[in-house]
Amino acid sequence: MSNFTELFAKYGKFTDKERLHHNGYLYDRWLGNQAVRSVLELGATNMGGGGLLSFAEKYPGACVLGVDRTDRNLCEQAKSTPNIKMVIGDVYNAETVQKVTNVSASFDLIVEDCIHKKNHQFVAFELWSPLLSPGGLYIIEDVFEHEALDLLSRLSIYNKEWQILFGDTRHLQMRYGQIPDIMLGLQRYGG
Repeated sequence: MSNFTELFAKYGKFTDKERLHHNGYLYDRWLGNQAVRSVLELGATNMGGGGLLSFAEKYPGACVLGVDRTDRNLCEQAKSTPNIKMVIGDVYNAETVQKVTNVSASFDLIVEDCIHKKNHQFVAFELWSPLLSPGGLYIIEDVFEHEALDLLSRLSIYNKEWQILFGDTRHLQMRYGQIPDIMLGLQRYGG
């Protein structure tokens, strides 16, 4: 079974998770060989659905669900992968959450890769985190360095339910002349 670094590179034409952000090793470190039965990626199709393809290959028996305002950018390979499904809707709208719960009531992994601003990331967390299974992992990608402390402070109200994981890939990004950002993981206690 491939690791996330390899999968994100394999589908690099359709995702920037490895090419620009070098997030693969954090996924590998945080998820390891954890069994994942269901994945929800918010903001899934901007570059074509490479994250969805990576999750579908890593967890072939899992339901991999993407949410975005449109699926017009979704590549044909993702559209034809049997365990990938899409829900069209606004990530920041409770009606979209309801549409998703009609497909699956809970997820072992939720990845937020939408608008990379702390207020949007916090609103998304409040809307979607109730769908995370006990022991599951909620990942917020692309947290800008200058917003990370404020976002962490706002998320700290949940620290009785969650373990906060801090992922720093800035050293890799700066080496390649990219905008440095941080990845946060919130693991729900239990499970």
